[in-house]
Amino acid sequence: DAAAGKAAGAAASKKTEFDHFNEELKAEAKGVWHSTFKEEQEADHKKRAAEAIAAADEAIDKPEEDVNPALKYLQETDPEMPGPAPTEEEEERLRAKALMPKKHKRLLQRIEKSAKNKEDANSRLRKKRRQAETDA
Repeated sequence: DAAAGKAAGAAASKKTEFDHFNEELKAEAKGVWHSTFKEEQEADHKKRAAEAIAAADEAIDKPEEDVNPALKYLQETDPEMPGPAPTEEEEERLRAKALMPKKHKRLLQRIEKSAKNKEDANSRLRKKRRQAETDA
C-alpha cells in the first residue's frame, strides 16, 4: 500500500511536471518570453494561494451548524476542572523521566506497573483479612 501511494504521488508529480513543460512550450510557440511566462505563473500562483487562504479563513470564521445542540449545553453546565497541580517531587520525577531514553522509560514503566500490582494485591488481601476478622 505504501509503495502504491508513493508511486501514485510520483505519477502525480510527473504529470504536473509534464503539464508545466507543455504550458511552457505552448507559451513559447505563441511568442511569449520565458521570463514573462514565469512572472505570469508566479502571479497566478499568488492569486490561487490568496483565494485558498480566503476560503480557509471563511471556513474558520463560519460557525459550525452541524453540532449537536445537546453537547453545547452539556459543555456549558459541566466545565472541565483542571486536576491538582503536581507536587515538586512529582515535577522533578517527570523532568527526569523526560530526559530518559525510551528504553529506560519502558523499563521504569514495567517496574512501576509491577510495584502497583503488588500494592493492589496486598491491599485486596488486607481488605479480605479485615472482612474475615469482622465476620468471625
